[in-house]
Amino acid sequence: MASHFEDEDPTIKECANCGSTENLGKCSRCHSAWFCGVKCQKAYWPFHREWCKKNDFADAIEKTEPKFAKWMRKHGKQAVVKDDEVDRLERKTATMEDMYGKSNPKPLPPAYTSEDRRKMRSAEEKHLL
Repeated sequence: MASHFEDEDPTIKECANCGSTENLGKCSRCHSAWFCGVKCQKAYWPFHREWCKKNDFADAIEKTEPKFAKWMRKHGKQAVVKDDEVDRLERKTATMEDMYGKSNPKPLPPAYTSEDRRKMRSAEEKHLL
């Protein structure tokens, strides 16, 4: 039984907890770990929890491209951007609206009380002396 991060033979399927090779089922969340039953899955959960993530993109393409979905799960990829999409993103210049959702964001003025201003002034005077 290999750990999650080790290279393993993809044709060998075994329970992540006990190593059994019979009556296996995939983890319903990440689809990358195999378990022989609920008992083993619950026993192994504290170790599996760290890297068990639902992958909506892989779930969506599972029926049409199962090998690609499996690759995405194995390598922890959440989405893939095609070359033409990368080119479009690189050509686009970022605008303030893109970054902040407004056409001209202005910072809020400082909201210092008179006591805060007095303390800042005295600290600055001490620093200068």
